[in-house]
Amino acid sequence: DQLVIHPNHFTQHFLKAAYANNTENYVVCPIGALFLLTALLGSNGIRQNTAKQVATNLGIRTSNSTLRTKIAKMSYVHFRASLGNERTIIQRSEVKVINVSTGVFLKTNYKFQKEFKDVIRDEFMCKVENLDFTNQLRSVGLINSWIKYKTGGLIDNFFKNKYELPANTRIALMNTVTFKDVWKKKFDMAHV
Repeated sequence: DQLVIHPNHFTQHFLKAAYANNTENYVVCPIGALFLLTALLGSNGIRQNTAKQVATNLGIRTSNSTLRTKIAKMSYVHFRASLGNERTIIQRSEVKVINVSTGVFLKTNYKFQKEFKDVIRDEFMCKVENLDFTNQLRSVGLINSWIKYKTGGLIDNFFKNKYELPANTRIALMNTVTFKDVWKKKFDMAHV
């Protein structure tokens, strides 16, 4: 029986879909999407057909909804623990190499179900907050501040202006993944 999701399955399918019709240069992070989707499925935040579709895309091969939720939750815990165990020494301090954070921002007049909010916040360590997306400047500022904090200042302004987050937004699912380590060979900044 399947106990956890195999991340390579998801990563390969994600990258294939992401680059299928794209001619532009851009960066995507399958591990970020993997964390976000396993948190939503594992917290029982998505159900019925949406849960089936997400489970299929994650490579979960059971039709049992309770088992799907458990596999997603166990996978999230496993991925977080294995990534969180990676450590390095930077300036004589031991630090985590990889940090992953997830935020769920919901339109103000939409309500989080208490059980979902408690589970996704407490068990999946996700930020959950209602925002008035019609106040674009404030919403962008709050999300940018959260991203800046979670990335240790590496990403200062994810949203460059308030119009990048539409006023009719219902939900913003955000994810940060940071990697920090000492390189054996440093990058030649002239070629970056």
